[in-house]
Amino acid sequence: MSGFRASTLAVVAATLLAALAAAAALRLVTYESHEGYFGPAWSPDGQTVYFIRRNANGFTWGPGWEFFTPPAQAFVVSDVLSLCAIDARSGEKRVLETIRGGPVAGRVTRNYRNRVFGIVSVSIRPAADTVAYIVTMSLPKVPSGEPWHVRGTWPRSTPAAPAWRNEWHDDGLSEPVLMDGRELVVTDGAEAFPAAILVVKADTTYDVLIHNREFADRYAGGVPSRWIAERSRRGQILREQEFTAVHEALTDSLRRLGKSEGDAILGAYDRMKDLGLLPKDPMLVARRVDAAAQGATVFDIPSSYFRVGLFRDIAAATAAPGDSIDTDTGTISDMPGMTSGHVCASTAMTTRRSSCGWTARCIAWRS
Repeated sequence: MSGFRASTLAVVAATLLAALAAAAALRLVTYESHEGYFGPAWSPDGQTVYFIRRNANGFTWGPGWEFFTPPAQAFVVSDVLSLCAIDARSGEKRVLETIRGGPVAGRVTRNYRNRVFGIVSVSIRPAADTVAYIVTMSLPKVPSGEPWHVRGTWPRSTPAAPAWRNEWHDDGLSEPVLMDGRELVVTDGAEAFPAAILVVKADTTYDVLIHNREFADRYAGGVPSRWIAERSRRGQILREQEFTAVHEALTDSLRRLGKSEGDAILGAYDRMKDLGLLPKDPMLVARRVDAAAQGATVFDIPSSYFRVGLFRDIAAATAAPGDSIDTDTGTISDMPGMTSGHVCASTAMTTRRSSCGWTARCIAWRS
């Protein structure tokens, strides 16, 4: 019997070991440790980059293959956020603030692989003497998710560390990320932990500011320039900067002409429409004809419509043929009930398109 028991135990042990090996090979059971870098932003002088570093480790089990299986489960043993600063020239790193724990620490959560420890979003806004930051995380939960955030300002105004709050809050993206032609871009990494922060030049060449252990293997051939171009915000930021600079200059010029603050701001927007930086408002231009052009859509507008104040833009356009009149009527063909048999004017509308959008609707009208 003792031999039978021994052989039985050996078979059971071998089966368990094989099952564990298969689970490990398929990543059905894992112990994982990850480090990633989030939300980098330049200091006002362009010498320092601030970012949030996340270090998390814990156990995961279950397949968690999105679209094919239920989510995996995870138990996070440790989750630490650190507000860090790195000198862009020397590479010297400092940890300014540390927040331990978080929404997933010390509990079992469910999520799919590639984000099994949850996804965090970070917004950092450095100023001359302070750094404001906010970290958000939303855990999957039917029906609407479980939102969390923690926010703080370094240096602290109180001794207590910032605490996570079970509510949603979003301050947008980190700013600024473009300084003196250098753009901060984070690379993809395992389980939604960005593997590196790049300082990217206009020609998509880059320097690696900081990276984790997996970066070298994941990007053995370098970070592809196409990948960088797809994630770059450089074009959008430059357009926004041009827009702001032009508007401020035009507003200032109108102030010097004696315009009030409100009139100067609105007048600057009107001039920006002429420069093609904003879509132009739709305009009506009327011309008198003996008959509508062949194939034109004709609508009969009762005189009562004008008497009660409807279609004031059409009334103004027909009163001043050839002039461009601001309009808020919209597309007449979308308006039902325009025919009545009591004809005041028949209008046939065409539209001219410019590079800035719909700018003029031409009315051919006959009394």
